[in-house]
Amino acid sequence: MGYGSVILQNGAGGYILIGLGAFILGTAVTLFCLRIRQKQRPHGERKKHGNGLESRNMEGGTK
Repeated sequence: MGYGSVILQNGAGGYILIGLGAFILGTAVTLFCLRIRQKQRPHGERKKHGNGLESRNMEGGTK
C-alpha cells in the first residue's frame, strides 16, 4: 500500500479535499484581485518591479 492510500483509508480524504479546495479558492481570489488592480491602474503610471518598489538608479533617485 502506498502512503496516499493509507491516508485515505484512515478517513482523512475529506480534510484533503477541504484543504485543496481552500488553496484553489485562495489562488483564484488572489488572481482576480490582481487583475482588477491592473485594470484600475492609469495607463500613464510607471510599471513597478515584482517587489512593488519603483526602480532606482545607482545614485538613489528614481528613474
